[in-house]
Amino acid sequence: MFIRDIRCKKFFKSGLPFVFALLVGCSSAPMVVEELNGTSEVAEGEEAKIYWNFKNADYVRIEGIDRRFKSRDTFFFRPDISKNFKIAGHTRRDSIVRMWNVRVFMMEQPTTIQTGPITTKQTPQAQPETHYETPQTPVIVKPLTESPAPQKTTAEINTLTTQTGENSSQYFGGKITRSRGNPLIPSQVKILSASRENGGVVLKTLPLDNEGNFLDGIDDASNFQWMMQYKCNADSTGFKSVAVQQVLKLESPIALTVCLDRSASATFSRDGYNAVRQFTNELMPQDEFGFVYFNQAIGKIALQNSTDIKQVLSGFTLPAEQGLSAVYKAAFTGIDMLDESKSPLKALVIITGNADNSSIIYTADDIATEARKLNIPVYTIRVGDATESYPLKYISSFTGGKYYYLPTERAGEIYNILTEISNAQKIYYVVKAPDIALQNCADVQMQLVLKSPESTISTSSILALEARNNYPLYQALAVFEKREIAVSAEYREVLKDFAEVLKDNPTKIIELTGNSSTDGDDDYNMMIALQRAQTVRRTLVEMGAKASQIRVRAEGNRRPVYYFQNSRWQEDYNRRVEVRWLDPALLPYEITAGIVATEDEALLKSDEWEKRGAKAYYETIYYQKQPAFRVKLWGYSTYGDAATAAREFQSKYGGKLAVE
Repeated sequence: MFIRDIRCKKFFKSGLPFVFALLVGCSSAPMVVEELNGTSEVAEGEEAKIYWNFKNADYVRIEGIDRRFKSRDTFFFRPDISKNFKIAGHTRRDSIVRMWNVRVFMMEQPTTIQTGPITTKQTPQAQPETHYETPQTPVIVKPLTESPAPQKTTAEINTLTTQTGENSSQYFGGKITRSRGNPLIPSQVKILSASRENGGVVLKTLPLDNEGNFLDGIDDASNFQWMMQYKCNADSTGFKSVAVQQVLKLESPIALTVCLDRSASATFSRDGYNAVRQFTNELMPQDEFGFVYFNQAIGKIALQNSTDIKQVLSGFTLPAEQGLSAVYKAAFTGIDMLDESKSPLKALVIITGNADNSSIIYTADDIATEARKLNIPVYTIRVGDATESYPLKYISSFTGGKYYYLPTERAGEIYNILTEISNAQKIYYVVKAPDIALQNCADVQMQLVLKSPESTISTSSILALEARNNYPLYQALAVFEKREIAVSAEYREVLKDFAEVLKDNPTKIIELTGNSSTDGDDDYNMMIALQRAQTVRRTLVEMGAKASQIRVRAEGNRRPVYYFQNSRWQEDYNRRVEVRWLDPALLPYEITAGIVATEDEALLKSDEWEKRGAKAYYETIYYQKQPAFRVKLWGYSTYGDAATAAREFQSKYGGKLAVE
């Protein structure tokens, strides 16, 4: 630049003929290097690139390359050895030289966890309901105080052995890629769990390359930056950097219980069971495994060591798909099994194709609260589109598990997911983030970003901040064959258990509602729906429940679960008898419709009033020094409503009715 200044002064002395040229030469903008990274790493045989932007340069030369390049350009080549390249930008009067170092390394095979499953054969899979994208909002970096991640010991490193065979996968199959001169290139990062602890938020995360290998060394702050933001409605915290530390528990045994849906809607259950059996072959001898299979009833194989469970499952045949789905009851059974285990690592996996519709006394909140209290993460694998997803997502989020989704045709991937869940208990990264400052949020969306020299990837997850009751859309005690009103034998055990619940809670009141499929005549459907509800009531009374606890009504075909009955099981679920708990205080007024001597007569009278369109039940009383049964009509929130109904019924059917 000093030489250029002298030249300009000399031109000024030579006179006016040179003024225009002088102004052009002396006023041209200086050359500036705006983009030139300076280093890159490639595997032997792979293509490397050098890129730059020498702003205002006339041309650019690379030492040893007989070619002129543009001021902003890219050069691709395949290097044989590591080498320093001299890159020079030129103008007519100036030049700037910069160096670019290209490092060539030998590709190292990923290593494999000895204490977990090894995936030896995988095919490319699509990503399950998680999106990876570069954030569109500006990144605001506010570093936290971090402590350096502990160095791995020689013993820990030696627990890993080389595993050959590389296939693309979206799931963590047990292999670990470690950086030894080669760059780690993450393809995705999964949030395995999130929880609020000690005034902050703690995430367990799983960064993977495009072959599903765990990346060892992503906590290196010099090459990787982790950031996270919280969102709730329109509020956002913006992106903030977070502390990261790798966790290894390779020698710890794991206790895992799988709950598999075999209800009528679980058309994938055979594939699911095959995946479960295949997965148990990958367990280590010190691991434990339990199996729960369910529809409205619960079957189980007790938690036991992996050697024994393989032998038990080899001689076990999963019952055929049929009936309702008691997801929450099955989950509670699995939690009880895991609570008895001494293993330091525990996890419950629910594989289901439908929402809970038959647990009766269990809710999603019951499962989430109990599992969280016992420190048991619940992982849910939803297969197909027959179920509402939020309760399953809530259970997983609140307990520190993860929610997966698979289309029915990809049910075979259950094996890969089980393998990932098992492995991820033993190796992961802990992300420690600030506490959530957003107000009035039951659920907060977290977006985690991982920036590397090669890419920026992100993933989102929901953190449930508080417990809540997620009541099912409906709860059924039985479903029926077409034009049938008799209760099938497969539901009698469920009804017997429910009768015991009523006997143990004599002050509680329930309502049974009969439903029908959508095809056929409306009047006929209303009639058969009522008869189904009455049959269930009779069965409960025969099993010991008090008749005074049971109210009955019918909806006919007015409230189907599936408006378009595209399969046999959807028709079955429409032909159901639902149950719900009533609060008598909400409908306190009733009408006495007569007193009879026997229970059979009381039941007939109740059925007769229900056919007339009333809501009826009967109760046991002591009348004229003798046991008797009083028939009552119910469902009135005000005295005026009850009095009006009593006058209308009395005018139409006669008799004496009294409002209570």
